[in-house]
Amino acid sequence: MFSKDTSLSIQNFEKLIREKRIYVDKTSPIHALIDSGFEACFFSRPRRFGKSLTLTTIEAIFQGKKELFTGLAIAKTNYAWPVHPVIRLDMKYAAQVTCEAAERGLHGLLDSVATQYGCVGHSQNIDDKFRQLIHDIHVQTQRGVVVLIDEYDKPLIDNLDNIAEAQKIQGLLKRFYGVLKSASEDLRFVFITGVSKFSKVSVFSDLNHLTDLTMDPRCAELVGMTEPELVSYYSAHIDAIATAKGWSRERVVDNIRQWYNGYRFSKQNTRVYNPWSTLSLFSTGDFQEHWYTTGIPKFLIDAINRDKEAFGVVNPADFDLTQTYTAGQFEAYDISTLQLIPLLFQTGFLTIKNYFEVSNIPLYQLGYPNTEVRNAFVQMVLDVRLTTDAGGRVMLTYHMQTALQSQQFETLVSHLNALIAAIPGNLHTPRESYYHSLIHMVFQMSGLHIRSEEWVSGGRMDTVIEEPDYIYIFEFKFGASADDAVAQIQQRGYANKFRYTGKSVVAIGISVNCEKKSIHEWRRVVLLDAQLSR
Repeated sequence: MFSKDTSLSIQNFEKLIREKRIYVDKTSPIHALIDSGFEACFFSRPRRFGKSLTLTTIEAIFQGKKELFTGLAIAKTNYAWPVHPVIRLDMKYAAQVTCEAAERGLHGLLDSVATQYGCVGHSQNIDDKFRQLIHDIHVQTQRGVVVLIDEYDKPLIDNLDNIAEAQKIQGLLKRFYGVLKSASEDLRFVFITGVSKFSKVSVFSDLNHLTDLTMDPRCAELVGMTEPELVSYYSAHIDAIATAKGWSRERVVDNIRQWYNGYRFSKQNTRVYNPWSTLSLFSTGDFQEHWYTTGIPKFLIDAINRDKEAFGVVNPADFDLTQTYTAGQFEAYDISTLQLIPLLFQTGFLTIKNYFEVSNIPLYQLGYPNTEVRNAFVQMVLDVRLTTDAGGRVMLTYHMQTALQSQQFETLVSHLNALIAAIPGNLHTPRESYYHSLIHMVFQMSGLHIRSEEWVSGGRMDTVIEEPDYIYIFEFKFGASADDAVAQIQQRGYANKFRYTGKSVVAIGISVNCEKKSIHEWRRVVLLDAQLSR
């Protein structure tokens, strides 16, 4: 299933329109943005979310290319289409391994712009060069200059495994972007995008006129697709999947929603689809982790690996519990510490699930946006936590799923021990939660219907797996027996929740021996037998 009108590989607005590809019309919020009176704006979103396309759309508007916007929302307004010179800088070309090389990359970017506008003879000091270039273009054109910066943070985040060098680059970028304040009289509009937002000694600390639109409700739909946009622009593609799979249209939309929707970036309850993943689905016809295959930021993996104890307790189940945070706890991070929750939010693994206020304090609940991201997080952690390759893990998860569904529990435990044996010794952590999280992840990758840390009246169950005829309640114990684990399930009445499901309920107690890095013993007890109750 291949579609010529989707725009998966095209991130340039003009090319998209000239090649007659589908463009989800975002010109209404873009028009509101450039007509807002803001001098300079900052906007962050996860990778592959349409930031570059947005910048090139703004570029075409300021270049006065009215003919490209026929039929779009902005063409139906009274916008006058004044022409302004545009400096668009893609900072990935300045992403180098040293501060000196990054500065050379910046010189190269500015030299290219200078050639475009016929400006020569600028200083070799990068700050002065940028300032003079903006001024000369303003004088030459007699129009305020528009500066668009894409991936502003790429030179920095590519070096977060070398904090000393990253801090040098941070200083370089701070001076470079600081020019946008001192050159404000020559500027019409500044728009800066990236993935990250840094706290403390920020690269934007000199830009006190910069408006942060990242969590502004007015920009909630600026990138990504809303569901009305999905079903309007891609109706034919939805129908094509329905025909190919023999599904109803409603079932297709429901699956797309579960897999790729759910991103929310402000207190306004607006949720958007990941555009890259959704278009990848329309291109391939397959529901899978398209976003994950484009690459996970290395600095996120480094953050998970950096602290052995923190690494040991990272549990994908925890992020289904929608923990509550203030905005200051997740909207920015410091490069010297790389806190996990802000990183997960900014890279798109967590999103806002709910917003409320307590005593006038804004609070946010964070969680996974959708199935794709939940699976991608598990895959990412397993990639760095186990020595087995991806193919070996696929076979292991398949065998575990088969063993559970056929109730071959001895075989199941054998596979679990093989899994534990694949943990590198330097990553082993002697905690019950560590084994719980690891087993949870592999069960999840098996495609089983799994729920973890589920609350009932008697307490919180470690793991619940629901099959067509059986419900399995797992309890993990570290330093206690498997009988103790089963006794806890029985004494706290965990099975009561499932009494009227018509399914048999089975308790499985697992005792972990940390010293031997294995499951020491296990017990299986049938709590409710659906056959006997009929």
